[in-house]
Amino acid sequence: MESRDLNFVPNVFLAQGSVRDQAAITRLTTVVTNPFRTLLPGTNLNGGTINQENLLRAYPQFNGGNGVRVEGQANGYSKFHQFQVRFERRFSDGLQFLTNYSFSKFTEATDRLNAGDSQLQYRIADEDRPHRFVFSGSYDLPFGKGKSFFSGVNGALDRVVNGWQLNTIYTTQAGAPVDWSTNLTYLGGNLNWQGRNLNNTFDVTRFETVAANQPERNIRSFQRRHTAYRADRINNIDISVIKNIQLVERFKLPFRVEALNAFNRTNFNGPELNPTNRNFGRITSAANLPRVYQLALRLRF
Repeated sequence: MESRDLNFVPNVFLAQGSVRDQAAITRLTTVVTNPFRTLLPGTNLNGGTINQENLLRAYPQFNGGNGVRVEGQANGYSKFHQFQVRFERRFSDGLQFLTNYSFSKFTEATDRLNAGDSQLQYRIADEDRPHRFVFSGSYDLPFGKGKSFFSGVNGALDRVVNGWQLNTIYTTQAGAPVDWSTNLTYLGGNLNWQGRNLNNTFDVTRFETVAANQPERNIRSFQRRHTAYRADRINNIDISVIKNIQLVERFKLPFRVEALNAFNRTNFNGPELNPTNRNFGRITSAANLPRVYQLALRLRF
């Protein structure tokens, strides 16, 4: 679904590049005689003068940009392709594992890079994650009566050593594409992108960073999303240990200890992408929680 501003200045009147064009800005902001003077009482078009750019809009009587919008147009589209592999194996001695891998591409066209563009912008979707791998494993520890270790124990000692289960889930996934929402001047060259480099995620010298030189009233060409520029990938391990306590024949008491993000690995958000922000090109926040322990006790009957 597309939401679009219809009260834009046509592209032909905008600066024709990503470098700041002061002459074009001056031309558009020049104050001229208002041809609508006294014709529209109660509006901002009733005065004696007006900025020239407002006369270039389709609906100059409606407060400039965003004065006229159309919401929820069903003219966008998306494409999703995926290859998926699953492998599962159960062994007779209490060991089992399951693995899933997917390779995919998710693209979309839901808005326009410039309000005056005739075509929707076709780009990588925000939800695109080209690689995802998940491994889960479970192992009933071979302790207790009839098992490989402590097989001769009985009674209370068997209740202590028997019924232990070890579980783990490993997940790795490509990071989300970052969103260059700010209009900026890209000077060209390799960004040397490093999604886990906190202080130099990319080469900031490839962009104009002086506030006074930022582009304005121009046709933007630098896409908002690129498949090569992504936030840090997920690389996480969860571990749990379960003790199934047999109270009597009908009653069991499973006790769980879980370590989420067991190795306390930080998954970082994307870097600051506003070229005039002092943290431009730096990562300042995390996307996940630190290691968390959970304990659970449940009565089953």
